[in-house]
Parts: sequence; structure tokens; C-alpha cells
Amino acid sequence: MSFAMQRGFELLGGRVTFNSEHIVNLTPIDDDLLHRPRAEWSVSCMSCDLNDAEIWLKSALQGKFR
Repeated sequence: MSFAMQRGFELLGGRVTFNSEHIVNLTPIDDDLLHRPRAEWSVSCMSCDLNDAEIWLKSALQGKFR
């Protein structure tokens, strides 16, 4: 996805379901100051259901083809 739709995709969906599960680890910061623990997020699971959907790949032609 870029500015002015040079590259990317367009998704037209009637019924789209997106699910994700994340894990957060709180890491203490030890520098003799009072801090909140640092949150380190990671994705553990991701799924997407597309029903009645169209996906269009976008690309602008650049340069000359030989």
C-alpha cells in the first residue's frame, strides 16, 4: 500500500472476520529510576475468514518493457 495507489491491494468484502491472539511479557527496567515495566507484545495466532470478498492487486506500470 503506497500513496496514490502505486502499489498495494484493495479488499471489498461483504463478510470479513479477522481474529488474532497476542502475548504480552512485562519486562522490568532496572536503571535505578521508577519505571513501568516494558510491554513486549507478540502475535501467537492470527486467522481471517473472507466471504463474499473481492481482492484486487494494484500496481502502476513504470518504465519501458523490453
